[in-house]
Parts: sequence; C-alpha cells; structure tokens
Amino acid sequence: MSFLVARLRAAVPAWALAYAALWSVALVALHLEAPLQALAGCAADTEAPLPLWTCGEGLGSTLAGALVNSALLTVVWAPALVAAAFVRPDAIPLAAVAFGSHLVGLGSVMAMVARGVRLVMRRFAVA
Repeated sequence: MSFLVARLRAAVPAWALAYAALWSVALVALHLEAPLQALAGCAADTEAPLPLWTCGEGLGSTLAGALVNSALLTVVWAPALVAAAFVRPDAIPLAAVAFGSHLVGLGSVMAMVARGVRLVMRRFAVA
C-alpha cells in the first residue's frame, strides 16, 4: 500500500501541471487569437459546430492545430461532448476522456492547492 501512496504522491503534481497546461492552451486559443494566427498560420473554423482551429499544411502548423483543438475539446467543450454521448453512442470515448481528464486533473489541482496552503500555513504560522 505504501508503494501505491508513494507513486500517487509523485503523479499528482504531474497530473495537476498537465491539467493546468491544457487550460492555459485553451484559454490562449480562445482569447489571444493573433499569436496563434501569426505563428502557425491558424484560423478559427467558423463552419464547425464547435469553434475549432484549422491550420496550414506544415508539420508545425498541423501540430499546433492538433494541440489547440485537443485542449479545447478536452477542457472547454467537455460538457458538449458529454451531452453528445447521450445522443450519439460513438461519442462515448471522447466524453469518457473529457470526463476522466476533469476528474483526475481537477482533483489533482485541488490536492496541490491544499498542499500549498498547508505549506504556507506551516511556514508562516505564529506559534
């Protein structure tokens, strides 16, 4: 059991960092479109049911578009994916990934915040 606890203590900060990175990429894509358009040649696809990005033909542009669209689908459009899974069973795998990322990621972020608050309280506690 101590082996499992030690592994979870090591994994929780990594999960929290990955979840925060997903939200960072998604928020930049939603609110700061100019750098993404200038660096990777991407543009918002207004024809799509969910606002996603289409990028140029180069490998860097394709990777940037895939990263941004993955972040958007995983964290921002997760409620739409879960709702779609009720209507279309082929959307269940995407909804499961989105739900799992929120379950593990948000729990990890909350654990890291609690750990940080505990550390601050111990350091600055007046005895």
